[in-house]
Amino acid sequence: MAWLRARPVVVAALIAKVALTMPVIGRYGWHIDELYYAATARHLAWGYVDFPPITPWIARASVALWGDSLVGLRTLSLLAGLGVVVVVVLIVEELGGSRRAQALAAVTVLASSFFLGANILFQPVPFDQLASVLFLYAVTRLLVRQAPREWWWVGASFGLALETKYTIVAIAVGVFIGLIATPARSLLRGWMPWLAGILALAIAAPNLLWQATHHWPTREFIGHQNAEVRHDYTPLHYLWEMPIVVSPVVFVLCVVGFRRLWREPRIRALAIASAVVVLWYIVFGGKSYYPLTVFP
Repeated sequence: MAWLRARPVVVAALIAKVALTMPVIGRYGWHIDELYYAATARHLAWGYVDFPPITPWIARASVALWGDSLVGLRTLSLLAGLGVVVVVVLIVEELGGSRRAQALAAVTVLASSFFLGANILFQPVPFDQLASVLFLYAVTRLLVRQAPREWWWVGASFGLALETKYTIVAIAVGVFIGLIATPARSLLRGWMPWLAGILALAIAAPNLLWQATHHWPTREFIGHQNAEVRHDYTPLHYLWEMPIVVSPVVFVLCVVGFRRLWREPRIRALAIASAVVVLWYIVFGGKSYYPLTVFP
């Protein structure tokens, strides 16, 4: 609490996010996807065809707390969104950003239509956003502190994110390329990266075992889905729509932040990771909002 009291603008951004979301969180009825995700709460498994098990478990927790409440489900999405704001501020703090920079980061996340809109519905997206920024926070700590023990947090956060949404793979590939392409490659020496990988696999093992025993249905699902997306989303459409979805002002601030990361060799891996994620969805197919989790 002392950390928040010292950052009144961040607190104001959190309050504003709640104030903007709560009036509409129960105004509209069930979205068709929400019915699907809510139904999984009564059919818990270690895996599903189109998403990992974290979202169904969260839905089950909502049922235990509030019964079949749509507002209850969406409140959990809002809480994930509040967590995203806090973790993004922690990333800026880790990078040496001043209180003003931290406040700007909080307001930027608040001002993004993508991050604001994602918390109105119960879906994997808000939990993926939180898991992804936690992974990026762990990577940032590793790069800034240059301490091998930080690999434990990288492995744990990646395993958690992999149980939330498979899009984390693109971010992890981007981080790996960023590490080997910069002086930060020295962090890949020794046993700690391997131990972090083992930890991540241990966390994701139940889902991977489910996939293996069901003949890897997600691989086939993603293959068909990406083919459809590539047909509907040309690279030009993808690139043109991206700044609109995240909001133009926020996009400009993200470009400025990208340049700042690129100029610092110690943290340049983060800039490279962001670029790789954007290119990933051009090559393999993806909608314009898929890479936006790396923008903060």
